[in-house]
Amino acid sequence: MELDAKPPVEGRNFRFTILGGIGTTRITMRLNGKVVHDSDCPDPPCHEEMRIPAGEGGAELVVIAKDSAGMVLERKFIVGRTEGQAGGFMSA
Repeated sequence: MELDAKPPVEGRNFRFTILGGIGTTRITMRLNGKVVHDSDCPDPPCHEEMRIPAGEGGAELVVIAKDSAGMVLERKFIVGRTEGQAGGFMSA
């Protein structure tokens, strides 16, 4: 199996495709260890989309896909920050 995606960014939709799965593919997404998406895709290729909440820049996002044949794909991402959210300190 393969995962095709651009890196996730906070406050934006994260779109990805799981390719090469056999039969029903279970897709689970965890953001900093918490399950934020869990669904079955009955007919691969699987096209998934989820909004990454604002303020999650730097968080670890894990996508796990398991197909009917028992193949497992796990891919980890670090959520990108939007411009203006990259850190730093300002005072007035």
